[in-house]
Amino acid sequence: MPSVPARPLGSIPSVSRSLKHALFAAAVATALYLPSLRFGFTYDDAAVVENQPQITGHAWGAMLVSPYHTGATTRTPTGLYRPLATLSLAANHAVSGLHPWSYHLLNVLLHALVAALVVALGAALGLPPQASLVAGLAFAVHPVHVEPVANVAGRAELLSSAFAAAALALYLQGRRVAASVLALAACFSKENAVTLAGIVLLWEVVNRAPLRAALRRAAVVIIPAVAYLLVRVAVLGGLTVPAASVTAVENPVVGLHGLARAGTLLATFARAAALVLTPLRLAPDYGFADTVASRSLLSPGPLAGLAVLAALTAGIVWAWRPAPRVAFLFGASAIAYAIVSNVLVVIGTILGDRLLYFPSVFLCLLFGIAVARISGWASWTLAAIVLAALTVRAAIYLPKWRDDTTLFAYAARVAPDSVRSVGSWGALLAESGKLEEARPLLDRAVALAPDFIPARLNRAAAEMMAGDLDAAEADARHVLSLDPDDPMARRQLAAIAARR
Repeated sequence: MPSVPARPLGSIPSVSRSLKHALFAAAVATALYLPSLRFGFTYDDAAVVENQPQITGHAWGAMLVSPYHTGATTRTPTGLYRPLATLSLAANHAVSGLHPWSYHLLNVLLHALVAALVVALGAALGLPPQASLVAGLAFAVHPVHVEPVANVAGRAELLSSAFAAAALALYLQGRRVAASVLALAACFSKENAVTLAGIVLLWEVVNRAPLRAALRRAAVVIIPAVAYLLVRVAVLGGLTVPAASVTAVENPVVGLHGLARAGTLLATFARAAALVLTPLRLAPDYGFADTVASRSLLSPGPLAGLAVLAALTAGIVWAWRPAPRVAFLFGASAIAYAIVSNVLVVIGTILGDRLLYFPSVFLCLLFGIAVARISGWASWTLAAIVLAALTVRAAIYLPKWRDDTTLFAYAARVAPDSVRSVGSWGALLAESGKLEEARPLLDRAVALAPDFIPARLNRAAAEMMAGDLDAAEADARHVLSLDPDDPMARRQLAAIAARR
C-alpha cells in the first residue's frame, strides 16, 4: 500500500489562520522570555562562550573543523562537533562582544521560531487548527524549556530543533530538497538531530509504505545524517564521546553494566517523563548524587520507568491503525530522545532539561490532539488551565537563570545532593568572602564525591583564603594524585609555598 502523505499546507482550508496561530505562539514565547535579555552569562556559558578563543577571536574557518569545546579550559576532548552553533555564537560576539544581551535575544527569537514551527508542523500533519495552536502555545511556555532558552549554551538545542522541525514540516509537504538542506543544518547544529532520519522513516512506516519505498523517500534526510557523521569522524576522530571526558559525577551511568545500567536508565527515563508532565522540581543539574545508580529493577525508579515505557508502547500499538498520526507522534518523541537517553551511547550528562527540548515538540503536539478531541467549551477550559499553569511555573523559574549566584543558590536548595550544585554555590560564596557559609558546602561537596577534582580545587581555594594551608595543600595534592598535570592544583601548591 502506498504511503499516505500528510495534507500539504497549501490545501488546508485556512492557511491564514494557521499563520496567525504560528505568529501568536511566537509572540507568547517572546513575551515570556524577554526578561532574559537582562541576564548575564550563567552555568555552561563560560565554557561555551567566554573561554572559547575561536568565538572571541572570530576564527570563522577554524570553527568548521574544530570541536565544540576548545581553549585552555578544555583539557579533555568532549566529543562534540556543532559548527553552526559555534558560528552563531561568534556572530553574537561580533555584534556585542561579551555583553550578553545579543546572545539572549537570539535565543529568545529562536525559541519563538520553534514554537511557530510546532504550529506549522501540526498543520503539515493535517491536525485541526485548534490542536496545532494549543501545541504551539504549550511548547512556547513549557517550563522545561527555560534552561535552553535562558542559558546561552542552549543555543545548539534551539538551532538544531528549529532546523529539524522545519525540515520535517517541509518533508511532510513533499518539499524534499529543502527538507534535506535543513536536515543537514540541524545535524551540524547539534548531533542529536541525526534522529530526524529515524523520525522520517517512522512516518513512512506508520503510513504503511513498503520498506524499500520508505528508505528511498527517507533518504533525503538519511543522507545528510550520514554526511554529518562522516565529517564528525574526520574532525574528531570518532563517533562517540571519549570515555575519559565523562565521569560518574556528570553521568552516573558511567561504569555501570547489566541490571544496574538498565535500572538506572529506566529510572532516568521516568524522571525525564516527569519533567515534561509535571515540571515542578527543575534544576540545572541532575547528576551525581542527585541521581544515583539503581541496582534493582524492582526499586521505585526502574518500576516507574517500566510503567512509562509500557504506556508509550501501548500508545503506539493502540493508535497504529485507527490514528496513525498519534502513533507517529508517540514514536517520534521516543526516537528524538533515543540518543540523549544514554541507551545507545554514553553522553556527557545523565539528564538535563535541554535534552528534552526536541522530544517535547512531539509531546506538545500530542497534547494539542488530546485537547482538540474534547468537545465544546471543556477543551478550551482544559487548555487554558494547563497553559496558565505552565506559564506561571516558567515565569517563576526563569529569573533563577539571571546569574550564577542566583542560579546556584537555588540549585543547592532544590538539589542538595548534586555535587556540582552544592560545590558551585560554595565556591561562589567563598569568592565573595563568605567563608563561614562556604566551607560547610564545600566539605559536603567533597564528601559526596571525594575524587571530583573541581570540588577539591574549590575547597583548597577556600582553605587558602581562610589561612588553613595544611588542609589546602592536602586537597591540592589529592588532585595531583588523580591528575598529575592539573595546572590549577600546581598553581595552588606554588601559592601555598610562597605564603609559607
